[in-house]
Amino acid sequence: MGSGAEMSHDFVYMQVYNTLRDRIEKGGLAPGTRLETEMELRRQFQVSRETIRRALSMLESDGYITRKVSAGTFVRASKVQYASSIYHESFSEQMRKQGKRPSSEIKSIEILSELPPHISEALELGTGERVYCLKRVRLADEVPMAYEIAYIRQSLCPNLQTFLLDDTSLYELYEKQYSLDMGQITLKIEAVTANPALQKLLALKGSMALLKMTSLMQLTDGRPLYYVISYHVGDKYEFTARMSRRPKSP
Repeated sequence: MGSGAEMSHDFVYMQVYNTLRDRIEKGGLAPGTRLETEMELRRQFQVSRETIRRALSMLESDGYITRKVSAGTFVRASKVQYASSIYHESFSEQMRKQGKRPSSEIKSIEILSELPPHISEALELGTGERVYCLKRVRLADEVPMAYEIAYIRQSLCPNLQTFLLDDTSLYELYEKQYSLDMGQITLKIEAVTANPALQKLLALKGSMALLKMTSLMQLTDGRPLYYVISYHVGDKYEFTARMSRRPKSP
């Protein structure tokens, strides 16, 4: 058992932790809010530097705050759950399910007849077949979440550009405007570091980790519809998968 002085020190550190945690949970400190500096917190709570550091370390460990080099300590926003299941959902559907408002900043849209060989092969393009290349930043409640480059077969979605607005869901266009029956999607996810261009597009400070997701959607008749490369802000997403152990051999 520790001494009375040690127990008192631990109690004060927990008091600071509980006070800051309550402020976060009750909305007094909103997601994205920058916390006071260690010096300011010491003055506010009238405690030692070590006590503040222990409280902040526990808050970070429990997922309430995040600390960024040269930027400060911030209340952590809740992460979007990207859950693997038998059904695939669009970005807009995922954000609405989390109570967020999805939107986009369209950076460009063009029609291409020449693509990198691996994309042409994945989309099974015929000679001279053209593809829309749509680049946009995806937002939730006006916060950048991902940068997306979508290659969409023009023959399946004629005049696509005339239907695109900042709040347009491509999935809704595919299904309602073009009456397409989407089938199976193949996803590949890998971790990458944000380069200067992506840092600017996603309003990032520094070379933050991103989740690069490559996806290929096929219609129910097997025809490829789109090939998308997207970069998701790493500290805003969690990817969850549920899998069963394969049955034992007889």
